[in-house]
Amino acid sequence: MIKNNLISAGHDIGSGGFITSLMEMCFSTKNIGANIDLSSLNENDTVKILFSENCGIIIQGKDDKIEKELINNGIAAYKIGKVIKENKLKIKIKKMNFYLI
Repeated sequence: MIKNNLISAGHDIGSGGFITSLMEMCFSTKNIGANIDLSSLNENDTVKILFSENCGIIIQGKDDKIEKELINNGIAAYKIGKVIKENKLKIKIKKMNFYLI
């Protein structure tokens, strides 16, 4: 996927969990944030979703071709959001919304 120029950025979630990885990805460029919806994850505990240091990565794809590539290679993946041109990280989990500015 890297050779085919499908990936813009990536970050592991093993140190600090989802929340730390998402913030670090947003900090890397000025005036960039993300609109994230983690409701599709099969977990009801918000603390576990945001802070669990599990094996996994967040990949920022350049377009929807990356989703097909992951499926074709048998890789489990969830589309969780998109990059926005604001200095905000917006996170939705079920009925809860968090905004980090």
